[in-house]
Amino acid sequence: MTAYDIYQTAKFDIEEKYETLTNDKLLQVKEDVKAIGEAVLDIRMTDETAIAVAMAFIDYAKACEGELEDAGFKAGEWEDNHYKLVEAPLKEIPAREGYIVSESGREIPFITARMQMDDSLYVKACDGHYAADLQGIYEAYCDLYREKTGTSPDLEWDFMTVEESEALDPDDREYRGISFYEDEEEGELAVLLGKDGHYGFMNKEGAVETTERIDFRQLYYSEKEGPVYKGYPIRAFIKGPWNPEWDED
Repeated sequence: MTAYDIYQTAKFDIEEKYETLTNDKLLQVKEDVKAIGEAVLDIRMTDETAIAVAMAFIDYAKACEGELEDAGFKAGEWEDNHYKLVEAPLKEIPAREGYIVSESGREIPFITARMQMDDSLYVKACDGHYAADLQGIYEAYCDLYREKTGTSPDLEWDFMTVEESEALDPDDREYRGISFYEDEEEGELAVLLGKDGHYGFMNKEGAVETTERIDFRQLYYSEKEGPVYKGYPIRAFIKGPWNPEWDED
């Protein structure tokens, strides 16, 4: 999901609400975009993303009115203006806070990419980028990795959501060593519900406390990474060992 999806989601409401779109409406449009996107798409987005979408609405409206001809955008060239001012730039911006657009065009959590990065190359990639510029750091890292190895880094296919894994071709899933849990498997897997609001997860390696109640519908197994939950390694949700005192009587 990219900022272009947010634009498409908010398009009808924005066009219905505003007869004209000018610079002085930017703050209002930004707030509307953010509210509509978060309510309809159920995502968190940064102000920067909402501003980019709002500016796309305003810039496109100006171009179609002939106000940007000095910049090369002619009135009446709807499709060309839309592609250059809306579709192309917004498809480069991830919709959700903390996500990046990968080299293949998938939107992935930056955290899962960082978990797999070479530390020395990562530090070099951060040079010249502010800490919150996750997209810029990711792109710089990929360039540095290619310079060093001659190949592109594979940072995006180890951690997927169940939905993304289900969408893969069965042969591709087998190649990547992905399998699904049918349900809590007796003696192998279990969700632990302890006293005082403690949650846990148990597999053949033992029992651990987790940050939330694990939903097996969002869990699959990777031969390379082990259990993967919500597109992250299960270890990201582990707080520590399970205390037997939390067991329900």
